Amino acid sequence: MIAGTMSKQALKKVFNFIALAVMIAVGGLFCFILFNEGFYWELESEKESPNGDFTAYQYRYTSDGNRHAPYGTYVFLKRTGSTQKPYQSHTLFAGYCEPEIEVFWQEPKNLVLVCNTTEPIQIKTMASKAYGINVSLQSSRP
Repeated sequence: MIAGTMSKQALKKVFNFIALAVMIAVGGLFCFILFNEGFYWELESEKESPNGDFTAYQYRYTSDGNRHAPYGTYVFLKRTGSTQKPYQSHTLFAGYCEPEIEVFWQEPKNLVLVCNTTEPIQIKTMASKAYGINVSLQSSRP
């Protein structure tokens, strides 16, 4: 009888250990996904507006995750000094422009994106205005 009771206690301890290990693994995976979103973003360039109010960020997304343009080019706009991560801010462009997209400010309220490519530009997302700033896409720099 004592041996049978010890066996049940040992099985219960093993079960509790396995349950704890699974919970820790799931929690760790959740934390990895939550805190490593930036792992797939590669900053290509950043350009501050002439008046310093905004910054445009060009990123390359290096995954096929749940995004507008997997493995594509993104341009984001955020207020300069904001603590928000650039890739969580306003998306101006998401698509495919090889070799890369060029970002420049014509003036504080006009942002130009230039895609120097002979291939058709594949646009998944394109904003024409954000925060009162006009955004345009050109196939070559003026």
